[in-house]
Amino acid sequence: MKIFLRSFVIGLLILAPGCGSSGGSAVPTSGQVRMATVEFHIVVPSSSGISPKYISASTKSASIAVTPSGGSAGTPTVVNCTSSCSAQVLAPIGSDTFAVKLYDAQNAGGNLLSTGTLTQTIAIDQANSVSVTFNGVVTSTSVVVSPSTVTSGTSTTVNVTVNALDADGNTIIAPGVYVDASGSALTVNLADSDSSGATHLSQSSLTAPTSGITLSYNGAAISSPTITANATGATSGQATLTVNLPTGTITEYASGVPTNPDDIAAGPDGALWFTTFNDRVARITTSGAVTVYSTGISAGSIPAGITAGPDGALWFTENNSTLARIGRITTSGAVTEYSAGMTQLPRPQPFRIAAGPDGALWFTESHNNVIGRITTSGTITEYTVGPYCSGGPVDITAGPDGALWFTQSCAIPVSNAIGRITTTGTITLYSAGMSAGAAPGFIASGSDGALWFTEFTGAPTNVGRIGRITTAGAITEYSAGISASTSADGIAAGPDGALWFTEQTMGTAVNRIGRITTGGTVTEYSSLPINASVRGIAAGSDGGMWFTEFNNAKIGRIQP
Repeated sequence: MKIFLRSFVIGLLILAPGCGSSGGSAVPTSGQVRMATVEFHIVVPSSSGISPKYISASTKSASIAVTPSGGSAGTPTVVNCTSSCSAQVLAPIGSDTFAVKLYDAQNAGGNLLSTGTLTQTIAIDQANSVSVTFNGVVTSTSVVVSPSTVTSGTSTTVNVTVNALDADGNTIIAPGVYVDASGSALTVNLADSDSSGATHLSQSSLTAPTSGITLSYNGAAISSPTITANATGATSGQATLTVNLPTGTITEYASGVPTNPDDIAAGPDGALWFTTFNDRVARITTSGAVTVYSTGISAGSIPAGITAGPDGALWFTENNSTLARIGRITTSGAVTEYSAGMTQLPRPQPFRIAAGPDGALWFTESHNNVIGRITTSGTITEYTVGPYCSGGPVDITAGPDGALWFTQSCAIPVSNAIGRITTTGTITLYSAGMSAGAAPGFIASGSDGALWFTEFTGAPTNVGRIGRITTAGAITEYSAGISASTSADGIAAGPDGALWFTEQTMGTAVNRIGRITTGGTVTEYSSLPINASVRGIAAGSDGGMWFTEFNNAKIGRIQP
Protein backbone atom coordinates (compact mmCIF):
# COMPACT_ATOMS: atom_id res chain seq x y z
CA MET A 1 0.00 0.00 0.00
CA LYS A 2 1.26 3.44 -0.86
CA ILE A 3 1.61 5.72 2.10
CA PHE A 4 0.84 9.44 1.91
CA LEU A 5 2.81 11.11 4.72
CA ARG A 6 2.08 14.77 4.85
CA SER A 7 5.07 16.44 6.43
CA PHE A 8 8.41 17.60 5.10
CA VAL A 9 11.22 19.98 6.02
CA ILE A 10 12.17 22.92 3.83
CA GLY A 11 15.77 23.87 4.39
CA LEU A 12 16.41 27.58 3.92
CA LEU A 13 19.69 29.25 3.00
CA ILE A 14 19.43 33.04 3.25
CA LEU A 15 21.64 35.11 0.96
CA ALA A 16 21.43 38.92 1.04
CA PRO A 17 22.31 40.74 -2.20
CA GLY A 18 25.55 42.79 -1.80
CA CYS A 19 26.09 46.51 -2.52
CA GLY A 20 29.73 46.42 -3.63
CA SER A 21 31.41 46.94 -0.26
CA SER A 22 33.55 44.20 1.23
CA GLY A 23 33.32 42.83 4.74
CA GLY A 24 29.93 44.36 5.58
CA SER A 25 26.21 43.77 5.23
CA ALA A 26 24.31 45.29 2.41
CA VAL A 27 22.22 48.32 3.22
CA PRO A 28 19.23 48.88 0.95
CA THR A 29 18.51 52.22 -0.51
CA SER A 30 15.23 53.98 0.25
CA GLY A 31 12.23 51.92 -0.97
CA GLN A 32 14.30 48.83 -1.75
CA VAL A 33 12.88 45.45 -0.53
CA ARG A 34 15.57 43.25 0.92
CA MET A 35 15.27 39.71 -0.43
CA ALA A 36 16.66 36.34 0.54
CA THR A 37 17.04 33.19 -1.48
CA VAL A 38 15.18 30.25 0.00
CA GLU A 39 16.45 26.90 -1.14
CA PHE A 40 14.21 23.91 -0.61
CA HIS A 41 14.51 20.23 -1.29
CA ILE A 42 11.77 17.58 -1.29
CA VAL A 43 12.51 13.88 -1.44
CA VAL A 44 9.74 11.85 -3.11
CA PRO A 45 9.40 8.45 -1.45
CA SER A 46 9.00 5.21 -3.32
CA SER A 47 5.92 3.03 -2.77
CA SER A 48 7.84 0.99 -0.22
CA GLY A 49 10.27 1.78 2.56
CA ILE A 50 8.62 5.10 3.30
CA SER A 51 9.92 6.86 6.36
CA PRO A 52 8.55 9.86 8.30
CA LYS A 53 8.51 13.40 6.92
CA TYR A 54 8.01 12.32 3.33
CA ILE A 55 5.17 12.89 0.93
CA SER A 56 3.05 11.01 -1.58
CA ALA A 57 4.88 8.65 -3.87
CA SER A 58 2.78 10.11 -6.70
CA THR A 59 4.30 13.60 -6.40
CA LYS A 60 5.59 14.87 -9.78
CA SER A 61 5.75 18.62 -9.20
CA ALA A 62 5.46 21.33 -6.59
CA SER A 63 4.24 24.93 -6.60
CA ILE A 64 5.57 27.39 -4.03
CA ALA A 65 4.04 30.83 -3.57
CA VAL A 66 5.42 33.44 -1.17
CA THR A 67 3.27 36.16 0.38
CA PRO A 68 5.02 38.85 2.47
CA SER A 69 3.22 40.23 5.51
CA GLY A 70 0.77 42.87 4.33
CA GLY A 71 1.57 42.13 0.71
CA SER A 72 0.26 40.07 -2.16
CA ALA A 73 1.32 36.60 -3.22
CA GLY A 74 4.04 36.51 -5.78
CA THR A 75 4.07 34.36 -8.88
CA PRO A 76 4.41 30.73 -7.75
CA THR A 77 7.66 28.96 -8.43
CA VAL A 78 7.01 25.60 -10.09
CA VAL A 79 9.50 22.77 -9.98
CA ASN A 80 9.24 19.27 -11.40
CA CYS A 81 10.19 16.23 -9.37
CA THR A 82 11.60 12.79 -10.06
CA SER A 83 12.96 11.06 -6.99
CA SER A 84 13.31 14.54 -5.52
CA CYS A 85 12.70 18.15 -6.40
CA SER A 86 14.74 21.23 -5.55
CA ALA A 87 14.24 24.93 -6.19
CA GLN A 88 15.20 28.40 -5.09
CA VAL A 89 12.58 30.97 -4.20
CA LEU A 90 13.12 34.65 -3.46
CA ALA A 91 11.44 35.72 -0.24
CA PRO A 92 11.38 39.16 1.40
CA ILE A 93 13.21 39.53 4.70
CA GLY A 94 10.60 39.50 7.49
CA SER A 95 7.37 37.58 8.01
CA ASP A 96 6.44 35.54 4.94
CA THR A 97 3.74 32.97 4.23
CA PHE A 98 4.82 29.99 2.17
CA ALA A 99 1.99 28.11 0.36
CA VAL A 100 3.11 24.83 -1.14
CA LYS A 101 1.01 22.58 -3.37
CA LEU A 102 1.96 19.14 -4.60
CA TYR A 103 0.66 17.60 -7.84
CA ASP A 104 0.69 14.20 -9.54
CA ALA A 105 1.78 15.61 -12.93
CA GLN A 106 4.61 17.85 -14.01
CA ASN A 107 4.38 21.63 -14.27
CA ALA A 108 1.80 21.85 -11.46
CA GLY A 109 -0.66 19.89 -13.55
CA GLY A 110 -2.88 16.89 -13.00
CA ASN A 111 -4.44 16.29 -9.59
CA LEU A 112 -3.72 18.28 -6.47
CA LEU A 113 -2.43 15.82 -3.86
CA SER A 114 -1.84 17.99 -0.81
CA THR A 115 -1.34 21.51 0.41
CA GLY A 116 0.78 23.05 3.13
CA THR A 117 0.96 26.59 4.48
CA LEU A 118 3.37 28.12 6.96
CA THR A 119 4.08 31.67 8.10
CA GLN A 120 7.61 32.31 9.35
CA THR A 121 10.00 35.20 9.84
CA ILE A 122 12.94 35.08 7.45
CA ALA A 123 16.07 36.59 8.99
CA ILE A 124 19.27 37.71 7.30
CA ASP A 125 22.76 36.41 8.09
CA GLN A 126 21.52 33.19 9.77
CA ALA A 127 20.35 29.73 8.90
CA ASN A 128 16.55 29.39 8.68
CA SER A 129 14.66 26.14 8.88
CA VAL A 130 10.98 25.68 8.06
CA SER A 131 8.87 22.57 8.67
CA VAL A 132 5.64 22.37 6.73
CA THR A 133 2.87 19.90 7.54
CA PHE A 134 0.86 18.88 4.50
CA ASN A 135 -2.90 18.38 4.54
CA GLY A 136 -4.06 15.66 2.17
CA VAL A 137 -6.70 16.45 -0.44
CA VAL A 138 -9.39 13.79 -0.05
CA THR A 139 -10.98 12.36 -3.20
CA SER A 140 -12.29 9.04 -1.83
CA THR A 141 -12.67 7.03 1.37
CA SER A 142 -12.44 3.37 2.33
CA VAL A 143 -13.74 1.34 5.29
CA VAL A 144 -12.57 -2.03 6.63
CA VAL A 145 -14.16 -3.90 9.56
CA SER A 146 -12.32 -6.61 11.47
CA PRO A 147 -13.62 -9.16 12.13
CA SER A 148 -15.91 -8.90 9.12
CA THR A 149 -18.31 -11.57 10.43
CA VAL A 150 -20.01 -11.91 13.82
CA THR A 151 -22.48 -14.44 15.20
CA SER A 152 -25.79 -13.44 16.73
CA GLY A 153 -25.97 -14.27 20.40
CA THR A 154 -22.38 -13.21 21.05
CA SER A 155 -21.52 -9.60 21.81
CA THR A 156 -18.22 -8.38 20.44
CA THR A 157 -16.21 -5.30 19.53
CA VAL A 158 -15.30 -4.79 15.88
CA ASN A 159 -12.34 -2.68 14.77
CA VAL A 160 -13.20 -0.10 12.11
CA THR A 161 -10.42 1.25 9.88
CA VAL A 162 -11.37 4.40 7.99
CA ASN A 163 -8.97 5.76 5.38
CA ALA A 164 -9.10 8.87 3.24
CA LEU A 165 -7.33 8.59 -0.12
CA ASP A 166 -5.78 11.10 -2.48
CA ALA A 167 -6.47 11.26 -6.21
CA ASP A 168 -3.98 8.48 -6.92
CA GLY A 169 -5.30 6.10 -4.28
CA ASN A 170 -2.60 6.76 -1.70
CA THR A 171 -3.73 6.53 1.91
CA ILE A 172 -3.47 9.86 3.69
CA ILE A 173 -1.81 9.47 7.07
CA ALA A 174 -0.94 11.81 9.90
CA PRO A 175 0.14 14.47 10.75
CA GLY A 176 -2.17 17.05 9.26
CA VAL A 177 -5.87 17.29 8.59
CA TYR A 178 -8.16 16.44 5.70
CA VAL A 179 -8.85 19.17 3.13
CA ASP A 180 -10.76 19.54 -0.12
CA ALA A 181 -9.37 20.75 -3.43
CA SER A 182 -9.64 24.39 -2.31
CA GLY A 183 -7.63 23.69 0.83
CA SER A 184 -10.63 24.03 3.16
CA ALA A 185 -10.96 21.68 6.11
CA LEU A 186 -12.96 18.55 5.33
CA THR A 187 -14.90 16.20 7.63
CA VAL A 188 -15.35 12.50 6.95
CA ASN A 189 -18.70 11.38 8.39
CA LEU A 190 -19.43 7.80 9.46
CA ALA A 191 -22.89 6.25 9.17
CA ASP A 192 -24.20 2.93 10.50
CA SER A 193 -27.18 1.46 8.60
CA ASP A 194 -28.35 -0.41 11.72
CA SER A 195 -31.10 1.57 13.43
CA SER A 196 -32.00 -1.05 16.06
CA GLY A 197 -29.34 0.03 18.55
CA ALA A 198 -27.62 -3.36 18.38
CA THR A 199 -24.48 -1.71 17.02
CA HIS A 200 -22.78 1.53 18.04
CA LEU A 201 -19.84 3.38 16.49
CA SER A 202 -17.32 4.85 18.93
CA GLN A 203 -17.24 8.04 16.84
CA SER A 204 -19.31 9.46 14.02
CA SER A 205 -16.82 11.70 12.22
CA LEU A 206 -13.14 12.44 11.77
CA THR A 207 -11.22 15.41 10.43
CA ALA A 208 -7.78 13.80 10.33
CA PRO A 209 -6.33 10.28 10.12
CA THR A 210 -7.60 8.45 13.20
CA SER A 211 -7.01 5.01 14.68
CA GLY A 212 -8.87 3.13 17.40
CA ILE A 213 -12.38 3.46 15.94
CA THR A 214 -14.62 0.57 17.02
CA LEU A 215 -18.13 -0.76 16.50
CA SER A 216 -19.75 -2.44 19.49
CA TYR A 217 -22.24 -5.24 18.75
CA ASN A 218 -24.59 -6.53 21.46
CA GLY A 219 -25.29 -9.93 19.91
CA ALA A 220 -28.80 -9.23 18.64
CA ALA A 221 -29.90 -11.02 15.48
CA ILE A 222 -30.07 -8.14 13.00
CA SER A 223 -29.64 -7.65 9.30
CA SER A 224 -25.99 -7.20 8.39
CA PRO A 225 -25.20 -3.49 8.89
CA THR A 226 -23.15 -1.37 6.50
CA ILE A 227 -20.69 1.25 7.73
CA THR A 228 -20.24 4.15 5.28
CA ALA A 229 -17.61 6.90 5.24
CA ASN A 230 -18.52 9.95 3.20
CA ALA A 231 -17.15 13.44 2.68
CA THR A 232 -18.32 16.31 0.50
CA GLY A 233 -16.97 15.94 -3.03
CA ALA A 234 -15.36 12.55 -2.31
CA THR A 235 -16.35 9.04 -3.37
CA SER A 236 -17.81 7.20 -0.37
CA GLY A 237 -16.37 3.97 0.99
CA GLN A 238 -18.24 1.30 2.90
CA ALA A 239 -17.91 -2.10 4.53
CA THR A 240 -20.56 -4.60 5.59
CA LEU A 241 -20.44 -6.47 8.89
CA THR A 242 -21.93 -9.90 8.20
CA VAL A 243 -24.18 -11.13 11.03
CA ASN A 244 -24.76 -14.87 11.08
CA LEU A 245 -28.42 -15.29 12.05
CA PRO A 246 -29.98 -18.09 14.11
CA THR A 247 -29.85 -21.53 12.50
CA GLY A 248 -32.89 -22.91 14.29
CA THR A 249 -31.26 -26.34 14.60
CA ILE A 250 -33.20 -28.47 17.10
CA THR A 251 -31.76 -31.30 19.19
CA GLU A 252 -33.83 -33.49 21.52
CA TYR A 253 -32.81 -35.37 24.66
CA ALA A 254 -34.67 -37.96 26.71
CA SER A 255 -35.79 -36.23 29.90
CA GLY A 256 -35.22 -39.24 32.15
CA VAL A 257 -38.72 -38.86 33.65
CA PRO A 258 -41.84 -40.85 32.74
CA THR A 259 -44.02 -37.92 31.69
CA ASN A 260 -44.76 -34.25 31.68
CA PRO A 261 -41.62 -32.09 31.98
CA ASP A 262 -43.06 -28.61 32.45
CA ASP A 263 -41.01 -25.52 33.35
CA ILE A 264 -37.25 -25.12 32.82
CA ALA A 265 -34.63 -22.69 34.12
CA ALA A 266 -30.88 -22.18 33.96
CA GLY A 267 -29.17 -23.19 37.19
CA PRO A 268 -26.17 -21.61 38.90
CA ASP A 269 -24.18 -24.76 38.05
CA GLY A 270 -24.34 -24.23 34.27
CA ALA A 271 -26.98 -26.94 33.81
CA LEU A 272 -30.72 -26.65 33.09
CA TRP A 273 -33.24 -27.65 35.77
CA PHE A 274 -36.82 -28.66 35.03
CA THR A 275 -39.96 -29.71 36.87
CA THR A 276 -42.21 -32.65 36.11
CA PHE A 277 -45.81 -33.34 37.08
CA ASN A 278 -44.81 -36.75 38.48
CA ASP A 279 -43.27 -35.31 41.64
CA ARG A 280 -39.72 -34.94 40.42
CA VAL A 281 -37.22 -32.21 39.69
CA ALA A 282 -34.48 -33.00 37.18
CA ARG A 283 -31.22 -31.59 35.96
CA ILE A 284 -29.84 -31.80 32.42
CA THR A 285 -26.34 -30.75 31.44
CA THR A 286 -25.68 -28.92 28.20
CA SER A 287 -24.37 -32.22 26.80
CA GLY A 288 -27.68 -33.94 27.59
CA ALA A 289 -26.87 -35.93 30.78
CA VAL A 290 -29.92 -36.12 33.06
CA THR A 291 -30.18 -36.57 36.83
CA VAL A 292 -33.62 -36.97 38.45
CA TYR A 293 -34.40 -36.04 42.06
CA SER A 294 -37.49 -37.16 43.98
CA THR A 295 -36.32 -37.65 47.57
CA GLY A 296 -37.87 -35.02 49.81
CA ILE A 297 -40.58 -34.05 47.32
CA SER A 298 -44.06 -34.90 48.66
CA ALA A 299 -46.15 -37.39 46.75
CA GLY A 300 -48.78 -35.74 44.57
CA SER A 301 -47.10 -32.33 44.90
CA ILE A 302 -46.94 -31.68 41.11
CA PRO A 303 -43.83 -29.47 40.76
CA ALA A 304 -44.61 -26.72 38.23
CA GLY A 305 -42.57 -23.50 38.01
CA ILE A 306 -38.83 -23.33 38.72
CA THR A 307 -36.20 -20.60 38.93
CA ALA A 308 -32.68 -20.02 40.21
CA GLY A 309 -32.66 -18.33 43.61
CA PRO A 310 -30.27 -15.74 45.02
CA ASP A 311 -28.94 -18.35 47.48
CA GLY A 312 -27.42 -20.67 44.86
CA ALA A 313 -30.33 -23.13 45.00
CA LEU A 314 -33.32 -23.75 42.71
CA TRP A 315 -36.81 -22.85 43.93
CA PHE A 316 -39.96 -24.46 42.58
CA THR A 317 -43.73 -24.41 43.10
CA GLU A 318 -45.76 -27.48 44.07
CA ASN A 319 -49.10 -27.16 42.35
CA ASN A 320 -51.10 -29.55 44.54
CA SER A 321 -54.71 -28.43 44.89
CA THR A 322 -55.06 -29.61 48.51
CA LEU A 323 -51.72 -28.75 50.11
CA ALA A 324 -49.61 -26.36 48.11
CA ARG A 325 -45.94 -25.79 48.86
CA ILE A 326 -42.83 -23.98 47.69
CA GLY A 327 -39.83 -26.26 47.26
CA ARG A 328 -36.11 -25.57 47.38
CA ILE A 329 -33.50 -27.89 45.90
CA THR A 330 -29.76 -27.47 46.14
CA THR A 331 -27.54 -28.26 43.15
CA SER A 332 -26.64 -31.49 44.95
CA GLY A 333 -30.30 -32.49 45.17
CA ALA A 334 -31.28 -31.75 48.81
CA VAL A 335 -34.95 -30.72 49.00
CA THR A 336 -36.80 -28.55 51.53
CA GLU A 337 -40.52 -27.77 51.33
CA TYR A 338 -42.37 -24.75 52.75
CA SER A 339 -46.12 -24.19 53.18
CA ALA A 340 -46.54 -22.18 56.39
CA GLY A 341 -48.10 -18.82 55.64
CA MET A 342 -49.69 -19.88 52.36
CA THR A 343 -53.50 -19.66 52.25
CA GLN A 344 -54.73 -23.12 51.26
CA LEU A 345 -58.35 -22.23 50.50
CA PRO A 346 -60.09 -22.27 48.20
CA ARG A 347 -57.07 -23.74 46.38
CA PRO A 348 -53.83 -21.79 46.01
CA GLN A 349 -52.11 -23.88 43.32
CA PRO A 350 -48.83 -21.90 43.15
CA PHE A 351 -47.78 -21.99 39.53
CA ARG A 352 -44.77 -19.94 38.41
CA ILE A 353 -41.93 -18.43 40.43
CA ALA A 354 -39.18 -15.85 39.88
CA ALA A 355 -36.31 -14.29 41.82
CA GLY A 356 -37.09 -10.74 42.87
CA PRO A 357 -34.81 -7.70 43.12
CA ASP A 358 -35.21 -7.79 46.91
CA GLY A 359 -33.45 -11.13 47.44
CA ALA A 360 -36.72 -13.05 47.87
CA LEU A 361 -38.68 -15.36 45.56
CA TRP A 362 -42.05 -14.27 44.15
CA PHE A 363 -44.72 -16.67 42.89
CA THR A 364 -48.25 -16.73 41.52
CA GLU A 365 -51.21 -18.44 43.20
CA SER A 366 -53.42 -18.81 40.19
CA HIS A 367 -56.69 -19.85 41.83
CA ASN A 368 -56.43 -17.69 44.95
CA ASN A 369 -55.77 -14.58 42.84
CA VAL A 370 -52.69 -13.97 44.97
CA ILE A 371 -49.04 -13.05 44.45
CA GLY A 372 -46.83 -14.71 47.03
CA ARG A 373 -43.37 -13.85 48.35
CA ILE A 374 -41.02 -16.24 50.12
CA THR A 375 -37.69 -15.36 51.67
CA THR A 376 -34.75 -17.71 51.36
CA SER A 377 -35.40 -18.70 54.97
CA GLY A 378 -38.96 -19.77 54.09
CA THR A 379 -41.15 -16.90 55.34
CA ILE A 380 -44.20 -16.48 53.12
CA THR A 381 -46.22 -13.28 52.58
CA GLU A 382 -49.25 -13.04 50.30
CA TYR A 383 -50.72 -10.10 48.36
CA THR A 384 -54.22 -10.24 46.92
CA VAL A 385 -54.49 -9.11 43.31
CA GLY A 386 -58.24 -8.46 43.46
CA PRO A 387 -61.58 -10.26 43.69
CA TYR A 388 -61.51 -14.00 43.11
CA CYS A 389 -61.39 -15.11 39.49
CA SER A 390 -60.98 -18.43 37.75
CA GLY A 391 -57.45 -18.52 36.39
CA GLY A 392 -55.87 -15.63 38.20
CA PRO A 393 -52.20 -14.65 37.96
CA VAL A 394 -50.19 -17.06 35.81
CA ASP A 395 -46.53 -16.16 35.35
CA ILE A 396 -44.23 -13.66 37.03
CA THR A 397 -40.83 -12.13 36.30
CA ALA A 398 -38.55 -9.40 37.60
CA GLY A 399 -38.84 -6.20 35.56
CA PRO A 400 -36.16 -3.66 34.67
CA ASP A 401 -37.83 -1.10 36.96
CA GLY A 402 -37.24 -2.92 40.27
CA ALA A 403 -40.78 -4.34 40.41
CA LEU A 404 -42.29 -7.73 39.56
CA TRP A 405 -44.53 -8.11 36.50
CA PHE A 406 -47.13 -10.84 36.09
CA THR A 407 -49.84 -12.04 33.72
CA GLN A 408 -53.48 -12.08 34.83
CA SER A 409 -55.69 -14.48 32.87
CA CYS A 410 -59.16 -14.78 34.38
CA ALA A 411 -61.80 -16.81 32.59
CA ILE A 412 -64.64 -16.04 35.00
CA PRO A 413 -65.13 -13.16 35.07
CA VAL A 414 -63.09 -12.34 31.97
CA SER A 415 -60.33 -10.12 33.29
CA ASN A 416 -57.13 -10.21 31.27
CA ALA A 417 -54.34 -7.87 32.26
CA ILE A 418 -50.65 -7.46 32.87
CA GLY A 419 -49.90 -6.72 36.49
CA ARG A 420 -47.08 -4.95 38.29
CA ILE A 421 -46.31 -5.44 41.95
CA THR A 422 -43.70 -3.51 43.87
CA THR A 423 -41.54 -5.24 46.46
CA THR A 424 -43.74 -3.60 49.10
CA GLY A 425 -46.88 -5.12 47.62
CA THR A 426 -48.48 -2.29 45.62
CA ILE A 427 -50.31 -3.73 42.62
CA THR A 428 -51.23 -2.02 39.33
CA LEU A 429 -53.09 -3.74 36.48
CA TYR A 430 -52.85 -2.79 32.78
CA SER A 431 -55.21 -3.98 30.05
CA ALA A 432 -55.64 -1.10 27.58
CA GLY A 433 -54.41 -2.22 24.17
CA MET A 434 -54.86 -5.95 24.83
CA SER A 435 -57.27 -7.91 22.61
CA ALA A 436 -60.39 -9.35 24.13
CA GLY A 437 -59.88 -12.97 25.14
CA ALA A 438 -56.11 -12.64 24.83
CA ALA A 439 -55.45 -14.85 27.87
CA PRO A 440 -51.90 -13.64 28.59
CA GLY A 441 -49.80 -16.59 29.66
CA PHE A 442 -46.08 -16.23 30.27
CA ILE A 443 -43.91 -13.15 30.60
CA ALA A 444 -40.22 -12.24 30.35
CA SER A 445 -38.05 -9.12 30.42
CA GLY A 446 -36.69 -8.14 27.02
CA SER A 447 -33.38 -6.62 26.03
CA ASP A 448 -35.22 -3.40 25.11
CA GLY A 449 -36.31 -2.58 28.67
CA ALA A 450 -39.90 -3.73 28.12
CA LEU A 451 -41.79 -6.87 29.20
CA TRP A 452 -42.86 -9.43 26.58
CA PHE A 453 -45.68 -11.92 27.06
CA THR A 454 -47.52 -14.67 25.22
CA GLU A 455 -51.24 -14.70 24.54
CA PHE A 456 -52.50 -18.25 24.76
CA THR A 457 -55.80 -17.60 22.98
CA GLY A 458 -56.86 -14.53 21.08
CA ALA A 459 -60.39 -13.71 19.99
CA PRO A 460 -62.07 -13.91 17.61
CA THR A 461 -60.32 -16.77 15.77
CA ASN A 462 -57.81 -18.10 18.28
CA VAL A 463 -54.97 -16.14 16.71
CA GLY A 464 -51.79 -16.44 18.74
CA ARG A 465 -50.06 -13.23 19.62
CA ILE A 466 -47.00 -11.93 21.39
CA GLY A 467 -47.53 -8.83 23.51
CA ARG A 468 -45.15 -6.14 24.67
CA ILE A 469 -45.72 -3.78 27.59
CA THR A 470 -43.54 -0.88 28.58
CA THR A 471 -42.87 -0.11 32.21
CA ALA A 472 -45.31 2.77 31.77
CA GLY A 473 -48.04 0.28 30.82
CA ALA A 474 -48.31 0.80 27.03
CA ILE A 475 -49.25 -2.49 25.32
CA THR A 476 -48.47 -3.52 21.74
CA GLU A 477 -49.50 -6.86 20.20
CA TYR A 478 -47.80 -8.76 17.37
CA SER A 479 -49.33 -11.55 15.30
CA ALA A 480 -47.71 -11.21 11.86
CA GLY A 481 -45.56 -14.27 11.17
CA ILE A 482 -47.26 -16.46 13.81
CA SER A 483 -49.12 -19.43 12.30
CA ALA A 484 -52.91 -19.39 12.41
CA SER A 485 -54.70 -20.98 15.38
CA THR A 486 -51.49 -21.01 17.39
CA SER A 487 -51.31 -20.86 21.16
CA ALA A 488 -48.10 -19.11 22.18
CA ASP A 489 -46.99 -20.55 25.53
CA GLY A 490 -43.60 -20.13 27.26
CA ILE A 491 -41.33 -17.16 26.54
CA ALA A 492 -37.77 -16.22 27.49
CA ALA A 493 -35.11 -13.72 26.48
CA GLY A 494 -32.43 -15.20 24.24
CA PRO A 495 -28.70 -14.50 24.06
CA ASP A 496 -29.27 -12.83 20.69
CA GLY A 497 -31.39 -10.00 22.09
CA ALA A 498 -34.64 -11.52 20.79
CA LEU A 499 -37.45 -13.29 22.64
CA TRP A 500 -37.96 -17.02 22.09
CA PHE A 501 -41.32 -18.69 22.68
CA THR A 502 -43.02 -22.06 22.38
CA GLU A 503 -46.08 -22.66 20.19
CA GLN A 504 -48.83 -25.23 20.05
CA THR A 505 -51.17 -25.18 17.08
CA MET A 506 -54.75 -25.91 18.00
CA GLY A 507 -56.40 -28.89 16.33
CA THR A 508 -53.34 -30.04 14.36
CA ALA A 509 -50.90 -31.08 17.07
CA VAL A 510 -48.16 -29.10 15.30
CA ASN A 511 -45.51 -27.66 17.63
CA ARG A 512 -43.06 -24.89 16.89
CA ILE A 513 -40.43 -22.71 18.49
CA GLY A 514 -40.90 -19.03 17.70
CA ARG A 515 -38.54 -16.10 17.81
CA ILE A 516 -39.52 -12.43 17.86
CA THR A 517 -37.12 -9.52 17.64
CA THR A 518 -37.68 -6.41 19.74
CA GLY A 519 -38.84 -4.81 16.49
CA GLY A 520 -41.64 -7.38 16.17
CA THR A 521 -40.26 -9.65 13.42
CA VAL A 522 -41.28 -13.29 13.93
CA THR A 523 -39.54 -16.46 12.75
CA GLU A 524 -40.93 -19.95 13.37
CA TYR A 525 -39.05 -23.25 13.56
CA SER A 526 -41.18 -26.37 13.21
CA SER A 527 -38.97 -29.49 13.07
CA LEU A 528 -40.60 -30.95 16.17
CA PRO A 529 -42.49 -34.21 16.65
CA ILE A 530 -46.28 -34.33 16.47
CA ASN A 531 -47.93 -33.91 19.88
CA ALA A 532 -44.71 -32.73 21.56
CA SER A 533 -46.68 -30.08 23.45
CA VAL A 534 -43.76 -27.70 23.94
CA ARG A 535 -44.03 -25.72 27.19
CA GLY A 536 -41.31 -23.92 29.13
CA ILE A 537 -38.24 -22.33 27.53
CA ALA A 538 -35.03 -20.84 28.95
CA ALA A 539 -31.61 -19.65 27.80
CA GLY A 540 -28.80 -22.05 28.61
CA SER A 541 -25.24 -21.31 29.57
CA ASP A 542 -24.13 -22.76 26.21
CA GLY A 543 -25.91 -20.09 24.14
CA GLY A 544 -28.81 -22.39 23.23
CA MET A 545 -32.49 -22.08 24.08
CA TRP A 546 -33.75 -25.12 26.01
CA PHE A 547 -37.40 -26.17 26.17
CA THR A 548 -39.62 -28.89 27.54
CA GLU A 549 -41.80 -31.29 25.54
CA PHE A 550 -44.66 -32.02 27.94
CA ASN A 551 -46.22 -34.96 26.10
CA ASN A 552 -43.04 -36.53 24.70
CA ALA A 553 -41.12 -36.48 28.00
CA LYS A 554 -38.18 -34.88 26.21
CA ILE A 555 -36.01 -31.82 26.59
CA GLY A 556 -35.22 -29.87 23.43
CA ARG A 557 -32.54 -27.39 22.48
CA ILE A 558 -32.63 -24.90 19.61
CA GLN A 559 -29.54 -23.08 18.42
CA PRO A 560 -30.04 -19.29 18.18
